[in-house]
Amino acid sequence: HLFDRKNFKCAAAVHYTTESEEKKSILRNLCQSSFVVPNASSFLADRVSDQVDSQNQPLGKPYVLFVGRLTWKKQLDKLIEAFSVVSRRYPEYNLVLVGPDDEGAGTSLRQIAQKKGVNRRVVFLGTKYGDELLVLYRSAAVFILPSISENFGHSAVEAIGIGTPTILSSRLDLLDFEAIRAVVATCDCTPGSMAAAIESVLGNLPFWKKRANRGKLLVRELFDVRAVASKMESKYVDCLRKACVRSRQ
Repeated sequence: HLFDRKNFKCAAAVHYTTESEEKKSILRNLCQSSFVVPNASSFLADRVSDQVDSQNQPLGKPYVLFVGRLTWKKQLDKLIEAFSVVSRRYPEYNLVLVGPDDEGAGTSLRQIAQKKGVNRRVVFLGTKYGDELLVLYRSAAVFILPSISENFGHSAVEAIGIGTPTILSSRLDLLDFEAIRAVVATCDCTPGSMAAAIESVLGNLPFWKKRANRGKLLVRELFDVRAVASKMESKYVDCLRKACVRSRQ
């Protein structure tokens, strides 16, 4: 109220990454002009060498993968509970959690895994980068992002763009994009729904791998750095033109 209210009222436009984010924003009452351009992904998988890419099951067992911060809104407690159900039918799989624990959630998540009897099968890898992370994406049987809220979901774009079968929470704004909806499975933010979605994908992996390969092409068209940069450039030019018109008036 002291500083940014005036900034928003005087802004040429507000940039949102999804239509849902735009619709839910309280800034619509302050700034009349806005536009939607998604975040970009550099798709570092393109630079992974053939030797690295050919590695199979870097953790020794097939796994379900999550990538993101270990925080409450990612619903990882419910994911672990869901995995404890999945593990009865698919005992050969691990659940791999990749990401920083900057809120100290790891301790309680490990306790939940122990309580559910899957502590030896829930693997916490911490933060991974570059080729090491890309190998984890590519080698995963399925990627899941079960967040209760997510204005974009960058890790989901990475997983889909790499060609990994993907499950997304039905609450993700990323599902605004038809290309995303066409190639992913969805789940509600409940252990039962998450478990059912994971079992559905694992039970028909050839089908979901075909979808994932199709999704890889569709998603790259949407979120490639050059394509997004071109859209952003166009929006900046529009803003400058409007500013010039106002200054002449």
